[in-house]
Amino acid sequence: ELDGAPSLVLSQVVDGATYQTWIYHYDGALRETTAVGGAEINPENGQMILEVEGFRFEESEGMLLLTSVDAGGQEMTRTLIPRCGLSVG
Repeated sequence: ELDGAPSLVLSQVVDGATYQTWIYHYDGALRETTAVGGAEINPENGQMILEVEGFRFEESEGMLLLTSVDAGGQEMTRTLIPRCGLSVG
Protein backbone atom coordinates (compact mmCIF):
# COMPACT_ATOMS: atom_id res chain seq x y z
CA GLU A 1 0.00 0.00 0.00
CA LEU A 2 0.99 3.58 -0.59
CA ASP A 3 -0.73 6.23 1.53
CA GLY A 4 -3.55 3.75 2.19
CA ALA A 5 -4.10 2.90 -1.48
CA PRO A 6 -3.41 -0.55 -2.96
CA SER A 7 -0.26 -0.48 -5.08
CA LEU A 8 1.38 -2.66 -7.67
CA VAL A 9 5.15 -2.74 -7.13
CA LEU A 10 7.43 -3.99 -9.90
CA SER A 11 11.04 -4.66 -8.86
CA GLN A 12 14.10 -4.85 -11.08
CA VAL A 13 17.80 -5.24 -10.27
CA VAL A 14 20.14 -3.07 -12.36
CA ASP A 15 23.91 -3.12 -11.75
CA GLY A 16 23.33 -4.59 -8.29
CA ALA A 17 20.78 -1.97 -7.21
CA THR A 18 17.07 -2.75 -6.80
CA TYR A 19 14.63 -0.31 -8.35
CA GLN A 20 10.89 -0.34 -7.72
CA THR A 21 8.18 1.02 -9.97
CA TRP A 22 5.03 1.79 -8.01
CA ILE A 23 1.63 1.96 -9.76
CA TYR A 24 -1.21 3.30 -7.60
CA HIS A 25 -4.39 5.42 -7.47
CA TYR A 26 -4.03 8.88 -5.93
CA ASP A 27 -6.00 12.12 -6.21
CA GLY A 28 -8.28 10.99 -9.07
CA ALA A 29 -5.58 9.42 -11.21
CA LEU A 30 -3.64 6.24 -11.79
CA ARG A 31 -0.01 7.19 -11.16
CA GLU A 32 3.48 5.75 -11.49
CA THR A 33 6.75 6.51 -9.76
CA THR A 34 10.12 4.76 -9.74
CA ALA A 35 12.67 4.82 -6.92
CA VAL A 36 15.54 2.86 -5.45
CA GLY A 37 14.17 -0.01 -3.38
CA GLY A 38 13.40 0.99 0.19
CA ALA A 39 13.20 4.72 -0.57
CA GLU A 40 10.29 6.69 0.85
CA ILE A 41 7.62 7.26 -1.79
CA ASN A 42 5.51 10.43 -1.82
CA PRO A 43 2.28 9.63 -3.74
CA GLU A 44 1.77 13.17 -5.03
CA ASN A 45 5.13 13.03 -6.87
CA GLY A 46 4.02 10.22 -9.20
CA GLN A 47 3.55 10.76 -12.93
CA MET A 48 -0.13 10.70 -13.93
CA ILE A 49 -0.94 7.81 -16.28
CA LEU A 50 -4.72 8.15 -16.57
CA GLU A 51 -7.54 10.00 -14.82
CA VAL A 52 -9.76 7.46 -13.02
CA GLU A 53 -12.18 7.60 -10.10
CA GLY A 54 -10.89 4.34 -8.66
CA PHE A 55 -8.45 1.53 -9.29
CA ARG A 56 -7.85 -1.82 -7.62
CA PHE A 57 -5.60 -4.85 -7.94
CA GLU A 58 -6.65 -8.38 -7.12
CA GLU A 59 -4.87 -11.74 -7.30
CA SER A 60 -6.83 -14.77 -8.45
CA GLU A 61 -5.34 -18.19 -9.16
CA GLY A 62 -1.94 -16.77 -10.17
CA MET A 63 -3.47 -14.03 -12.32
CA LEU A 64 -3.54 -10.31 -11.61
CA LEU A 65 -6.87 -8.54 -12.14
CA LEU A 66 -6.66 -4.77 -12.74
CA THR A 67 -9.94 -2.86 -12.45
CA SER A 68 -10.44 0.85 -13.15
CA VAL A 69 -13.55 2.92 -12.49
CA ASP A 70 -14.32 5.93 -14.68
CA ALA A 71 -16.15 9.15 -13.73
CA GLY A 72 -19.50 7.57 -14.64
CA GLY A 73 -18.91 4.60 -12.34
CA GLN A 74 -18.28 2.14 -15.18
CA GLU A 75 -15.72 -0.55 -14.39
CA MET A 76 -13.20 -2.07 -16.80
CA THR A 77 -11.16 -5.12 -15.77
CA ARG A 78 -8.08 -6.56 -17.46
CA THR A 79 -6.38 -9.82 -16.54
CA LEU A 80 -2.60 -10.29 -16.59
CA ILE A 81 -0.76 -13.57 -16.26
CA PRO A 82 2.75 -12.73 -15.02
CA ARG A 83 5.71 -14.76 -16.26
CA CYS A 84 7.50 -14.19 -12.99
CA GLY A 85 6.43 -14.65 -9.40
CA LEU A 86 3.37 -12.84 -8.12
CA SER A 87 3.04 -11.66 -4.56
CA VAL A 88 -0.02 -9.67 -3.52
CA GLY A 89 -0.27 -8.45 0.00
